[in-house]
Amino acid sequence: MSTVSTIRGLIGHSKLTRSCNTSAFSTSCRISVTRLNINGKQKWTSNSVLSVFIPVLGARFRTDVLPLIGVRKMSTGPDTILPAGQVDKHNGLTVDLGDLSQDCSDLQFNSLLTESLLKWRREGRSCIWLKVPIHKSAFISSAANSGFLFHHAEHQMSLLKLWLNTSSEDRTPRFATHQIGVSGMVYREETKEILVVKDKNSQFSYWKFPGGLSDLEEDIADTAEREILEETGINSEFLSILAFRQQHQQPGAFGRSDIFVVCRLKPLTFDIMHCENEISHCKWMSLEELHANTTDISPITHRMCQIMLHGIKHGFDNVDIRFKEMKSVYKGLKYKLYHRPLP
Repeated sequence: MSTVSTIRGLIGHSKLTRSCNTSAFSTSCRISVTRLNINGKQKWTSNSVLSVFIPVLGARFRTDVLPLIGVRKMSTGPDTILPAGQVDKHNGLTVDLGDLSQDCSDLQFNSLLTESLLKWRREGRSCIWLKVPIHKSAFISSAANSGFLFHHAEHQMSLLKLWLNTSSEDRTPRFATHQIGVSGMVYREETKEILVVKDKNSQFSYWKFPGGLSDLEEDIADTAEREILEETGINSEFLSILAFRQQHQQPGAFGRSDIFVVCRLKPLTFDIMHCENEISHCKWMSLEELHANTTDISPITHRMCQIMLHGIKHGFDNVDIRFKEMKSVYKGLKYKLYHRPLP
């Protein structure tokens, strides 16, 4: 009886298409099985690999039938799909791949994802989000082959998205369309001087106001006070917002747009101890002198000097944008609403 006939004689209800080459001196051949055809339906084994050892005397053979000895049959239960996710108000579903077992292979994940997508489409989900911890990034390639795209990545996690609603265009918002920068005009009334710096690593050698990017969940006022202290060593107190500008295609902003907020502050200390890593020059300069400078300042600095001088002369009630802390509609949260003072 031939080798193939012997195999067919075992249990003839599962099929494999895999060729195996052996030498004339081989005594066994390990055959790995990942997908089976059972009762006319394709199923994946839950442990993804089935090994059988077949005595041979040599020659090349092709097996098309293998027994299902010791293999757990896949069901339509939870072990055939990805872990249950969280449904959002838009009928989207977020699945955390951190919930997968540590020994889940790429082949297993591909199988689970394929079955899960069939289920999610039957359920009419609008969008699928895959939360991928950095140590499971090997699964991203399989997800990409199924149409998933990056939405964003940060620190130890990336978030992938697949829009499923074919009857509607993709309406999911992009991640982080803007960054927030804050600078401060620290005005010393008794000497009519303003605090200015020159960046050490900037391509522009301009006098400007100290400032930097706002941290996550940091208020604008706190950013202004922090950045001024870090760059100049001056403690200051936030008074108001004077202006803000929006710029698209901001260099160094990773493709995001930039909102730059200019604040008015009063100094609490006066001795400068600037950060030598970031700042090349720092000093108190006459506001009139800075305003008259036409070569060493940018257009926005010149305009802000005009606004400050107008406030000094006519009163800041016509200039300041102040804030009022208010209760959010979301329980337990508050926010700051910025507006011109009410009469």
